[in-house]
Amino acid sequence: MDENQTSPDGLRKSLADMRESLMALIEYQASWAILLKARHDALLKAGFDKRQALEIVKARGMGV
Repeated sequence: MDENQTSPDGLRKSLADMRESLMALIEYQASWAILLKARHDALLKAGFDKRQALEIVKARGMGV
């Protein structure tokens, strides 16, 4: 760590940057969850039962 990162102001900036990254990650995860739920629902609509749909989503996520 350089001197700017260990100063009180540098540490505050690092903390603010980490919080910003965390918020972006939380938004990403929420969006990913919506996509996975939509895939699960589409599998149910296509005729898979709940167990089958869950296993497909678990195994493949959003992959083909």
